[in-house]
Amino acid sequence: EILALKASTAQLTGQQCRGVFIAMAADEGERKLAAILAADVAGYSRLMGDDERATVASLKLARQVFKDRIEAHAGRLIDTTGDSVLAEFKSVVEAVQCAVEVQERLGTENEPVPEHRKMHFRIGINLGDIIEEDDGTIYGDGVNVAARLEALAEPGGIMVSESAHMQVEGKLDIGLADAGEHEVKNIAKPVRAWRVLPGGSAPVSSAKTNLTAKLIRRPKVVAGLAVGLAVLIGLAVWGLTIRVEAPQMVKADGTPTDDPVLAVPTGPTIAVLPFLNLSGDPEQDYFADGISEDVLNQISPAMGLQVISRASSFRFRGSNVDASKVGAELGAQFLVLGSVRRTEKTIRVMAELVEVGTGKKVWSNAYDRALNIAELFEMQDDITQSIVAAIADEYGVISQLTRQRARDGEASLGSYECILRAYHYFEYFNEANHLLARDCLEEAVQRDPQYAEAWGWLAILYANEHLWTFNLRDDPLGRSLHAGNTAVGADRHSQMAWEGKAAAHYFRGEREEFHRAAQQAISMNPNDVSTIGNIAWYYGNLGEFDLSLPLMDKALSLSPFPPVWYYQPHWLKYYMDGDFEVALQFAIKAEGPFWYPYLMLASTHAELGNETQAANNIRKLLEARPDIVDIYHAWAKSLHWPSDLIEKVATGLGKAGLQIPDEIGIAD
Repeated sequence: EILALKASTAQLTGQQCRGVFIAMAADEGERKLAAILAADVAGYSRLMGDDERATVASLKLARQVFKDRIEAHAGRLIDTTGDSVLAEFKSVVEAVQCAVEVQERLGTENEPVPEHRKMHFRIGINLGDIIEEDDGTIYGDGVNVAARLEALAEPGGIMVSESAHMQVEGKLDIGLADAGEHEVKNIAKPVRAWRVLPGGSAPVSSAKTNLTAKLIRRPKVVAGLAVGLAVLIGLAVWGLTIRVEAPQMVKADGTPTDDPVLAVPTGPTIAVLPFLNLSGDPEQDYFADGISEDVLNQISPAMGLQVISRASSFRFRGSNVDASKVGAELGAQFLVLGSVRRTEKTIRVMAELVEVGTGKKVWSNAYDRALNIAELFEMQDDITQSIVAAIADEYGVISQLTRQRARDGEASLGSYECILRAYHYFEYFNEANHLLARDCLEEAVQRDPQYAEAWGWLAILYANEHLWTFNLRDDPLGRSLHAGNTAVGADRHSQMAWEGKAAAHYFRGEREEFHRAAQQAISMNPNDVSTIGNIAWYYGNLGEFDLSLPLMDKALSLSPFPPVWYYQPHWLKYYMDGDFEVALQFAIKAEGPFWYPYLMLASTHAELGNETQAANNIRKLLEARPDIVDIYHAWAKSLHWPSDLIEKVATGLGKAGLQIPDEIGIAD
């Protein structure tokens, strides 16, 4: 493209082309190392659509602020095309200090401005190699990375690269929070990002960033209702509990940590009980459960609340809930209760927040709308107005983005129902529900090819198809990877997309790719119990217990009644170590309706010399999985158990009376 630009449209011979290329190399420009600042306005199109004259005036003021601060820190303002700003500095420290001062000044300028008219800039800073033309224009990866970091920043926020972080750390009165690695467009390697926290703030996870990711991840129709309910509920809880200062982060075992992924939330504890289905049709239970799940998921990243896991809170289903009793069993200070009544043309959702200690209903709301896209968006708007009236404008911006993306054609109620089917499958784990969810999701992505969450769920369901041989078709792992990659391509801010991609790489045995996707998924919201539990399970099977067990301990701490498979990584660890007494305790906790806990119990009892218990569990195992002898090695390898663990469990099963021949049924 550069050659075409330099040579215009002339028809050149090969010799002439070589001459042009040599000339270009001679005047390519000066290469140098520089700190690059890139900025743009968050929600610029919305602001212009609302009031062009006021937006232009605000932009002129902001440009002057940038110009003043850039010059004050010995920088060079290069470009202010449209709503963007590009500047170059000789010092990273000066670039970051400039950015902090700009955001502080713009924040002051924004104070008297109405919430919906505030102009927020996102800023990215990178230290990298650039090329400077004679006219002062700069380009190269150093510029591109800064632009990608700017896109990752929050409205009003600053994001810096790893190279910039190394130069500025400890030299300014700011905090720097690790925002993880990000694969960005047109950059070959993942970019490590650091979030700037002004005023010397300690490196903590950003609840706002996590909430942003979750809201962007769920632009579908009924999800808008859940988002609104979740934030309103979070605000109601927070209004009833005052925190003077943020406590030190601690892990599930109570030890201090600087890692937000391992840190347990320290805010009030809240549980979302399954909403009642008042539709009169038991087939609609999955719809009510799905709405409840969405509310739970949207509360999770908000304000540091400790959200009890779905597996625990969904045990309490029914209309006669004793708040004090349920709250005591779950260890919750607040309960969310609700109901859904759905007909062919309408939907009515009711929700309430109950304080367990007093039994009082401290918040409630009801939403009645026609069951069509236009009316449901009006309902979302109603909820959003309440949110904006109560909290800062960032949530207004997010809500605008969510509605805009949906109105641009991404949403359909039918597609969203398929997500609810996926929830239902994992609640009632069997082959029939797997087929219903998989087929529905495949139809959903045909209707909505950019529906990232549906693609993410498909990646996991295809992986389940491979592991449990549910509704098996050709190349499930190939389809799983395609779905995971498509999910991330559709929405890089979707936690479900990255979780699906992680599942695909895990089952394909692609460890490095799995680790990157898994860490990306966790970083979206370290308090999402389902995500950290799933990924901890993967790491446990791989024998990477230093990664698995701290995550699973956190998941267990948020799950008074966890899924039985949460105990499997601990069993694996202690079984591998030969500590069979402790391993047995975890195997007992893992006992459930599926077949592999019988395998765990049989082999562990056998190693302890408990012959009767070992034989009983072998009998149950053969009843549930008559072909276990033939599939054992292939199944264990599909979980990517270490080879010594595979053989050690086979030895235990042999001691229990079930002889596993070597290397039967291995599918490489």
